Parts: sequence; structure tokens; C-alpha cells
Amino acid sequence: MTPRARPPERKETPHEDRTAEVLAWLRARRGAERGRRFVSRAYTALVLLAGWYGLFLAGLLAEVRQRPFAAHAAVVEAALPAGLVAVAAAALWAALRDALWRGPVTPPGPDVDWLLALPVRRRAVLLPWFGLSAALWAAAALLLGVAGAAVLAATGQGALGPLTA
Repeated sequence: MTPRARPPERKETPHEDRTAEVLAWLRARRGAERGRRFVSRAYTALVLLAGWYGLFLAGLLAEVRQRPFAAHAAVVEAALPAGLVAVAAAALWAALRDALWRGPVTPPGPDVDWLLALPVRRRAVLLPWFGLSAALWAAAALLLGVAGAAVLAATGQGALGPLTA
């Protein structure tokens, strides 16, 4: 009997990490045009929001200072604990529902199709988009908190400044 032949030794090559190279190429490809486009869109959104909603906000603040719902303060105070729980549950449901079909991160289609198939660290690719998603949810929560403060201030249960803080 002859001894069984061993297969030749294969050298394991470490996983090539090309994250820095790919992200640098992608930044160069997208270039400065992306920054200019973002600034232009942000300026347009700011002008439209300030112009459109600025007068509405000024009128709302003037109305809130007059406490138009002071007669309903007892009703609001009684409904406040259950209302806050309902709003928090609805916000949690919306976040979970959004995460079911989209996930916590929504990078652009080309990034998903091309970048995630390459040998790159996914954290470096997905972390900026996760930060954007978290910032958008935080902005939504901030707007909801300001709306709640405005309702409480309109009923005379506190000043708008401390309630907003």
C-alpha cells in the first residue's frame, strides 16, 4: 500500500481591504459638484422654508402668547399622560415600520449595487448614511417636541421657552 498523497499546501491570502482606495476614488469621482449641489439645495430649502413658514411661525408665536386655549387647560392636563404615551408609541411604530422595509440605513442605489459587493469595510460605507438617518429622526423628534410645547403654552401651562428647552 502506498501512503495517501497529500494535497499541496494552499496559502491563505488575507482579505484585501480596499476601503480607503475605493472611498477616495468615489469622492474624487463625485467631486466638488456634489458639495455645490448640496449648498444650493440647502440654500433654496432655507429660503423657501423661512419665507413660507416664517410668517406662519410668527403668527403662531403671537397667538400662543395670548393663550387661546386657556379654557381647555384641564382637559389637556388630564389627557397629557395618555397622549404622551400614545405619541411616543406612534413614533416608535413609525420608526420600526420604516426600518422593516428600509432598514436603519438607506444609501443611494449605486452605493448598494457597487460598493457593498466590493471587498470594503461596510462600516466605512454605511456609517455616514446611518448618521444622516439618525439626524433626520432627531429632527422629526425635535419638531414633535416643539409642537407639544406650543400646545402646552397655548393652554397656559407654562412659558414657551422653558417648555421648548
